[in-house]
Amino acid sequence: MMIYDDIQGFAYQFPIHSREHFLGYFFRLKQLISNNVDIELNLVKRELSLKVTSSDSQNKVCNFLERVTRKDDIAACHSLYPFYQKFYAIALNGNKHRSLPRQSDSILNVRRWRWCSLCVEEDKKEYGVSTWHTNHQNPLVHNCDLHQYQLLSQCRHCRFEVTSLDKNYSPPKDNRCPVCGKAFSNNKTEEYCSNRLWLDSISQRLLCSTKMIDLNSIKGQVRNEIGVEQIKLHYQPKEKELMRKARLDYFNTCHSKGVRVMFQFNTPFITFQDPPAAFSLTKVVYWEPLLPPIVYLLLMRTFLPESKIESLLFDL
Repeated sequence: MMIYDDIQGFAYQFPIHSREHFLGYFFRLKQLISNNVDIELNLVKRELSLKVTSSDSQNKVCNFLERVTRKDDIAACHSLYPFYQKFYAIALNGNKHRSLPRQSDSILNVRRWRWCSLCVEEDKKEYGVSTWHTNHQNPLVHNCDLHQYQLLSQCRHCRFEVTSLDKNYSPPKDNRCPVCGKAFSNNKTEEYCSNRLWLDSISQRLLCSTKMIDLNSIKGQVRNEIGVEQIKLHYQPKEKELMRKARLDYFNTCHSKGVRVMFQFNTPFITFQDPPAAFSLTKVVYWEPLLPPIVYLLLMRTFLPESKIESLLFDL
């Protein structure tokens, strides 16, 4: 049952601040007015997930959000929609019926909602209610960009986690688990490997970037670096060696410490001889499946110099 200090202050306002995720507001509003509002959450969650793959879906989401909230910038400022859309907008231009391969379902999206305990305290103190921050829900980000603390997602004592906001319209208060009552670990940023730290940093910057990313251009640049322009049934000895080295380099990047755990597959054993699409250099570079952003970022990380990555991802 909600108590007064949970709903005082800015609880009815949206956005409370520029970082608030709109789904947190919808569920908070639903609680405040005794669940008597139909806000079509399943539609919103589905359309704003990793499977947003067509211009029709994009328009439907934007129209829905404007109809519900009367705010033109909600998708652009209070969801991860821009992060995913910037990767697919150019590739999907003129291909409305093209869809992501099934392997995309195996990549972690926002399965567990994350929060920063210091952000929770600051929100509660300033606004009277704590909120879910959009930046914290990017699956490639693991540290709070404001405080450099690890994002929390699970109680290490009882394994409590937030997978739905229906009963968790705001993050746990007082840095304590609402189930077992024990304190959450509140740690400074871990010393991850360089690849994972790079993913965290580049993803934070992409949240603020407005540049649309050309996946074909990225693949073309990678093919140039590998030295093999197209896939063949029979390689020349030199091409065979180049492809062998390139596959191994990409595989090692995907399996580096702290990065491999960001992939989740149904198959218990993944082998290099028969990798899923995300780990197959041939499929990623020479075919045309649309895969989650992490795949293209790791691809660039493996083969391209930092200056080239900057020019492909950001307006310089």
